[in-house]
Amino acid sequence: MDEDEADRALDDAVGPFYDAAGLQSWLELREEQVLDLIRDGHILAVRTLDGDVLFPSFQFGPNGDFLPRLNEVFIALRSTLDEWSIAQWLLYEEPPRAISYAGRLRAGETHAVIRDAIRQAEILRH
Repeated sequence: MDEDEADRALDDAVGPFYDAAGLQSWLELREEQVLDLIRDGHILAVRTLDGDVLFPSFQFGPNGDFLPRLNEVFIALRSTLDEWSIAQWLLYEEPPRAISYAGRLRAGETHAVIRDAIRQAEILRH
């Protein structure tokens, strides 16, 4: 797989993405503020093999709002999944509802999503 194919595969899986400069400009944040949001689990950052930090766009609403209670989902999943896998988990559409966990967070189903994240982590630990 060449670099272009790898980029397309990532984009298909969890993209499109913002790069750090684009995100900072759009949300009018300083680099330190973005780093704090990442550290506290309020936004998801993924690192490419080249070391670039990207931010999957699905986690932001049209006005730049964050996914509600994403930090609690991170707390549940970080010990068992890396950031790329968490992004994929958030985009998983559970049959038969065909709505992703990210969509459910945005729709206000936060308790159910956090419960499912905890359950997923428990399954992965055993």
